[in-house]
Amino acid sequence: MKKIIVILLIFSHGALSLPGDGELVATPYIKGTTYNQMGAYQEAVSVFKEVLNTEPNNDKAYYQMGVSYLALKQQDKAMNAFEKSIEINPKNPSSYLNIGLIYFKKKQYKKALKLYQRANKIMPNNQDFYYNMGVIQEILGKNTKAIEMHKKSIEIKPKFSSYYHMGIIYGKLKQHQKALDAYQKATDINNLIAEIYFRIGRTYEIMAQHQKAIDSYQIAASLDQKNPINYEEIGFNNMALGQYQEAIEAYQKVVKIKPDDYISYYSIANSYYELHYNKDNAYGTKSYNNLYESIKAYKQAIKIKPSFKIAYINLFELSLVQNQAFEQDLLVKFQHNFANNRQAMMEFDMLSTLKKIDTTKQLLNEKQKQNFKDKYKGIHFNNWSWREIEQWINTKTSSKTTLESALTFFKTFDKPNN
Repeated sequence: MKKIIVILLIFSHGALSLPGDGELVATPYIKGTTYNQMGAYQEAVSVFKEVLNTEPNNDKAYYQMGVSYLALKQQDKAMNAFEKSIEINPKNPSSYLNIGLIYFKKKQYKKALKLYQRANKIMPNNQDFYYNMGVIQEILGKNTKAIEMHKKSIEIKPKFSSYYHMGIIYGKLKQHQKALDAYQKATDINNLIAEIYFRIGRTYEIMAQHQKAIDSYQIAASLDQKNPINYEEIGFNNMALGQYQEAIEAYQKVVKIKPDDYISYYSIANSYYELHYNKDNAYGTKSYNNLYESIKAYKQAIKIKPSFKIAYINLFELSLVQNQAFEQDLLVKFQHNFANNRQAMMEFDMLSTLKKIDTTKQLLNEKQKQNFKDKYKGIHFNNWSWREIEQWINTKTSSKTTLESALTFFKTFDKPNN
């Protein structure tokens, strides 16, 4: 379950006036900035051209015309206007920032970085230059350099997004405690952003501190109640702690938001089954209500995604250990979807063979074993848990020995640990 996509932000000065604009050049300039403020960008361009015809060295007019072109998505013209502004006034940070933004949108990250480095020499200690350089260095995979840039940005002024990105980068470097420290400092600046608590939760999850992860995801969920991923993670971590009822409640919130989330139905089914399985070690006295809910959730997952193999296999295994026949409609759907899937057919053949042995009490002979080997050569049982089958075999009397022999054979197909 995988998890969430983070947008890396480049700081953009889309301001419609510059610091120091208190002394406006002329009425046409005021008219142009007013057009920009109104969103009438084409009209603004026309006015600024008039201004520049009479005042060709008006860096503010070039800058505002660049803002207009940028809003009109005419990036090359915007860049030319910003560059003209810089030629006249090299100490205009907004023009550098917007040219960098254009490079960023074009994914010309090295050009953007070089530009900010040049700007930083002219105007040292600009927080936004350092922040943007940090974002770009991260994209370029230079994580240590990115951390350095964000730290310099923070030295000038602590900023939520700088701490946020530092947390992400420390996570990439597997320095999880430092990531947590950075995220915590971000929440000290703004504690109303769900994404930061999600990141804290994910970090605790990686560190296998599942209850702390749950606590953080719950804060994220309280701030963003319609985002199902928070509840997915709450469910996952509750399952990791064996808190299956809490996991079910979390996944039920997911499917309320996303009714077609078959993975969450699958997780609900697994959680109900664990409640059923752990009720007692004897099959005859377990909670059959939980078993019923488990089967129902597996079937719902299949209804949403008919090609969801593992849900079929789990249902067939449940039928086996409950001494029930495989449901005919499931068999038909399974054959339709997986007749050419060797992995799926191997798992099904193993379960159906055990069922047949339990019925006939006949030992799996060498010819049958060789046929199975030939048919599924190179295929393994991937992460298969034999727990339920082993316990089921232990309840048998007359077929126990033959089933144990068959199980020993099938276990030779377990994927070897690397």
